[in-house]
Amino acid sequence: MTLTELSKRGWVLLGSGLLLVVALLAVGRQVNGWLFGALLLIASALMIQSLRTLLSKKPHQIIGSLTILVLGFVLWDQMASQPRIRVEEVHLRQLPSSAQSGVVELVLRNAGGVGAEVVAVSAAQVSPLFTSARDLSRSRMEADFNRQLDKAAPTPATGALRVDEQGTARLSIPVPFSERVWVYGRGESSVIVAARIRYRDRFFSREKEFCQFTSLKSGQWLSCPFLNN
Repeated sequence: MTLTELSKRGWVLLGSGLLLVVALLAVGRQVNGWLFGALLLIASALMIQSLRTLLSKKPHQIIGSLTILVLGFVLWDQMASQPRIRVEEVHLRQLPSSAQSGVVELVLRNAGGVGAEVVAVSAAQVSPLFTSARDLSRSRMEADFNRQLDKAAPTPATGALRVDEQGTARLSIPVPFSERVWVYGRGESSVIVAARIRYRDRFFSREKEFCQFTSLKSGQWLSCPFLNN
């Protein structure tokens, strides 16, 4: 082949690879994750082959090829069907009393295309009144909740909580008794709940941190300035 023909072939390969990537981005989460990965690998191979034709220096070819492979892996991890867990709703089901613990319920939603096995550690408490995230950031609650979560037993105690694709599951978190509960009804205390929710996707162990607080004065659940990602 002449130099011109080689250059033309390289641009054709590069264009074909990029077109396949664009098509995959358009339909990524509607396609089986492994099929998505196989097609992305073909697109990467086309682009790597184009670099061997368009770039004359070996070091440039190696750098370009490694860059394409790394970007392809990141794209697969972010775009292919896999579990994507988030906290959709928070409900204070029951305040604690001297006879029994209260209950905060989290509704977990799997927005991904593959079911997930979830294990969580959690903590909740009736605290002094906080009306804003700024108020809460000035307290020592972040260190306190980190310690509680580090020591907390997993839920469920054995196995995992199944969250089907596009489905939901409920996680109940006990709220221990505190004398502050007596003034909660007057809007003079808050309830804070935090959790670390762990699950696996295709390759990695994921951990979602969650923390919100509420009071009768605010009338809604607000995000903490910590333990949220």
